Amino acid sequence: MLQIYVHGLDLVVSGLNRVTGALQHTLPGLIDRLTARLQEHILQTKFEGQPLHASRGPLRAALTRGVAVGSEGFVIGFVGIKPSSPMAPAAGVHEYGGFSGFIRVPGHRRHVPSGGTTTVRPYSYRAKRRAFLHPTLDEMRGVIVTELARAADDVVADVSK
Repeated sequence: MLQIYVHGLDLVVSGLNRVTGALQHTLPGLIDRLTARLQEHILQTKFEGQPLHASRGPLRAALTRGVAVGSEGFVIGFVGIKPSSPMAPAAGVHEYGGFSGFIRVPGHRRHVPSGGTTTVRPYSYRAKRRAFLHPTLDEMRGVIVTELARAADDVVADVSK
């Protein structure tokens, strides 16, 4: 019968446990900072100018971000439109397209620059795809991967000391 004993196995296991714990401590803060940068990039580059001009105000207000830590220790960062927002259906149409009909906007009151309000009658408009989340994530993918790799390298270096 052959018996194999690996010297230092306890040291390797304890080192991996320290790295895992340190990463679980570091990642939520890092992902929170990255989602904040992603949200700011969306606001600065995608909600300015013509593409989303008509719905810029409500979409800007409905854009949210957050970080969730799962029961297994995984960390999820998200940036998106609040589901409870009245802009959620229009945001989905802008982001994903695939909608050939009209979006109906109910009558409402709108503030005017001179002060006071005016009544806007119900209207409809044909929505086109004007994605703002996916292109921003593609633009920032390199930054996100680099920051995550740097954080992992820093954790391993700190634990190895």
